[in-house]
Amino acid sequence: MRNYFSEKNLVIVLFVTVLTVFSLAQEDSKKMDKLINSQVDLIKETTIKGNSGITELPVDASTQPVQ
Repeated sequence: MRNYFSEKNLVIVLFVTVLTVFSLAQEDSKKMDKLINSQVDLIKETTIKGNSGITELPVDASTQPVQ
C-alpha cells in the first residue's frame, strides 16, 4: 500500500497554499492603494478648489524631521 501523506506532499501543499495567500494579499494591497490614492486626490482637489475649510493638506507628524 502506498503512503499518500508523505513529507514531500505536505511541502507541496504548503508551498501552493503560501503562494495563493500571498497572491490574494497582493491583490488586496493593490485595491487598498487605489482606494487611498483616490481619496488623496479628492482631498487635493477640494483643497485647490477651496470647497472646504481646509487651507492645506494635513501634515503627518511621523514624516516630519525631528528638530
